[in-house]
Amino acid sequence: MKRIHIIKILLEHGEKLPLKETKKLYERLDVLDAKIHEMEEEYREIADALNSSGNKKKEQEA
Repeated sequence: MKRIHIIKILLEHGEKLPLKETKKLYERLDVLDAKIHEMEEEYREIADALNSSGNKKKEQEA
């Protein structure tokens, strides 16, 4: 069983996490948030590039 599942079960049953564990989880969220942001930017850049080249092809065909 994953550690996060155990933590979830404990929290659902009213247990309090030690401050150290809570900090670790928030730090992990920060790392994941930064990765997601970076990937979203790359996604938009690729989508924009593909959309702009698709629009040029359509204009040339018209």
